[in-house]
Amino acid sequence: MEKKSKGKTIVIVILVLAVLGLGGYIIYDKLLNNEVKEPVKTEKKDKIKIEKDILSEDEALKLGKERYEYVRDGLFLCGYKQVKYDDSKLFAWNENGKQITGDLNYAKITNIEDIKANLTEHSFLNWIKALDIKQDGNDYYIYVGGCGIGPDYAYDKFEIKIKDIKTNTITYSIDEYFYIEDNNGIVEDINKAEKCTTDFEIIKEDNSWKIKEYTDSYTNYLNIVND
Repeated sequence: MEKKSKGKTIVIVILVLAVLGLGGYIIYDKLLNNEVKEPVKTEKKDKIKIEKDILSEDEALKLGKERYEYVRDGLFLCGYKQVKYDDSKLFAWNENGKQITGDLNYAKITNIEDIKANLTEHSFLNWIKALDIKQDGNDYYIYVGGCGIGPDYAYDKFEIKIKDIKTNTITYSIDEYFYIEDNNGIVEDINKAEKCTTDFEIIKEDNSWKIKEYTDSYTNYLNIVND
């Protein structure tokens, strides 16, 4: 009887050890092993997100054309299509600042925050400098007594090419053409026009594509023909 009792005890001890060993393995496999694999899954998701954030070539070209027309036609060329201003009350400007008498040719810009939202701080400051926009406190005033930068005979079409696409930055190359003049006046022949090539760059800030670098092509054209 004692031998049978000892045998049963040994069997029970072996079974208990086997159960504890199997349970320990299952706990290790489910908990500890999963913790090691989690970062791998996260890295894969991050990689997929970055790939989706980069625009296709067609999307980038469409975006670049829209952004370039906004800044060139809307903020620089004659008419300032994207600048809203109140010309019901005009002001003059001299070394002492805003005046209510004199050469009344400055109007208050009424959508300055919209313009800022489309430009980086750097390009906004460049725009103010290029157009000699005046500031009085938080208000900005634009000269409305004549045309913007650029001749009326500038060719109104341009060619845009992508130089580089990154997640948050796209760089383009812009070709624009300007008619030449001879003794008979302006030669409206694109094949004889002067070509000007500039770089144009946009950057994604606050989930919006802003104009980072814009060089007025007519200024570049003047520099080219004067060299």
